[in-house]
Amino acid sequence: MNILNKKSTLHTAQVSSIEELGAALPDISNNGVLTHFVALAVNNSEISVCPFQLDKVGKKEIKNRLIGEAVESLSLPADAIGLDYQVFDSVEGQTRGVYVCYPKKLLKNYLSTVDRSGYIPVKIVPSILAGIDSFLDQYKNEKGRFCLFDFSKDNMIYFAVFSNGSCDYLREIPYEGEDEVEHEVVQSLRSACAISSIKKFDHIYFSGSVPNKDHLFARVKKLFCEDVTHGYFTNVEASLRRVDNLFAINLIHKKTFSLKERKMIQKVLYGSLALCLMIVLVSTINIFITQGEIKRLESKNTTSDYNYALDLQKRLKELE
Repeated sequence: MNILNKKSTLHTAQVSSIEELGAALPDISNNGVLTHFVALAVNNSEISVCPFQLDKVGKKEIKNRLIGEAVESLSLPADAIGLDYQVFDSVEGQTRGVYVCYPKKLLKNYLSTVDRSGYIPVKIVPSILAGIDSFLDQYKNEKGRFCLFDFSKDNMIYFAVFSNGSCDYLREIPYEGEDEVEHEVVQSLRSACAISSIKKFDHIYFSGSVPNKDHLFARVKKLFCEDVTHGYFTNVEASLRRVDNLFAINLIHKKTFSLKERKMIQKVLYGSLALCLMIVLVSTINIFITQGEIKRLESKNTTSDYNYALDLQKRLKELE
């Protein structure tokens, strides 16, 4: 939870289902805060996160191409799929980035639950992206080619490869038993090497509770990289609270304002309010000055002066 100000609060939660979301949102009916925002990291098998590389594609064609891939990935018609994507770079006719696709019905259910609880959603992102953003916030200046294996969720490995801070490869790797972990890690590293011209890693990071880590790390060092570091590098809720992350993906960015956009709007509103107050102040001063001038003129010209002027005007007309 992060207090934005005395009248608004940002709640963060990491959930895997609609039921978990309902339980994660506390009752806000009688706590005195006027506005409750919520940012969610969602780990759901129906939400697919994929890196992409498209050849010779224009900006206007990217979404159509990705929708085509999403139709195959989710086995749903195009009009039933929601999609958000981010382009990292376009070099020599190749456009690289990452996209997220999901059933529109699923997102609608999440938003309905949030709405019934009285919250305003500002961000919904896949957990894998929030976790990687948290890691990169600590290693954003890391150079060379490095990768992360994140074991923060049971029976799931989040795997990402970076070159000088740019994301080259991204996978969610499910596993059933701990005896599968070593095989999955080694195969993932081999796959990442196979699709890149760079066949080595400068550093490999493991985050979270890694099964059989000593044997696994020894094999990874022997096959791929001597520099292996183990720690706890992902903090999803901290990532949800930040406004500047590597990944700009937000499943609801066309349905609501982000925290960053809300802060910008707030600054504009405060600036406009200050300008209006200045205009009102200047106008009030001018009114007081005008009223003073009127009173001054009234004090110089009495009723008898006015009647005398009317009499002179009458006489001049008679002489004509």
